[in-house]
Amino acid sequence: MPTDRDLLAVHMEEFKVMHGQILERSKIRQQLLQVGTLLSVAVLGFFGSNIIEPDFFSNYSLSFCLFLLLVPFPFYSLAVYYGHMDYMIGITARYIHSELRPRVARVVRSDEFWRNEDFFEKGRAVSGRTIKEWFGTFGMLLFIPTVLNGLGLLYLTEHWSRIPHSVQKAILGWSVVNLSLYMISIKESFAGVDVLKRITHGDKGKADKASTDIN
Repeated sequence: MPTDRDLLAVHMEEFKVMHGQILERSKIRQQLLQVGTLLSVAVLGFFGSNIIEPDFFSNYSLSFCLFLLLVPFPFYSLAVYYGHMDYMIGITARYIHSELRPRVARVVRSDEFWRNEDFFEKGRAVSGRTIKEWFGTFGMLLFIPTVLNGLGLLYLTEHWSRIPHSVQKAILGWSVVNLSLYMISIKESFAGVDVLKRITHGDKGKADKASTDIN
């Protein structure tokens, strides 16, 4: 029969592993944002060096058309991967609060260990905070693709009659793929926000119940 000391050691080791995963995924998120920033600067630099040319948009160019169609894809990859990291952080935090925290509280008969977690949770509970965070991160990762998709639509509408018929078919197929990935990126980005809402408004009740039972 394991003692309370043995159970506490197991639970604390599990907490250490879970917390380490959160920190590691947070580092990956930061790296993805840095890559997204560099790509954004490169794209803006391209426009800054070419848009000053007269009739830049009015003249048809296949290379510029391909640029508008292809450049969003790296941003989609960053957004989806960032969304996955965000989602896994939320799932891990949800497990810590809804499953691990009550077990630790039952062993030590106190909830003092989680005061720092409660402090951060109060920050997450601020109305609209998660949505603001979404605009601060995914808004940056998906801003450039949104602008490029808009420019691409205007550019193709302006020069559609000049594009060969065979190329038109390829562009239409590629545009469907582009739009699908754009919508997937947005959907995946909101997955982490949804998990954070569950932690803030739902699963915390289990931890509160365990704390009440102890007291």
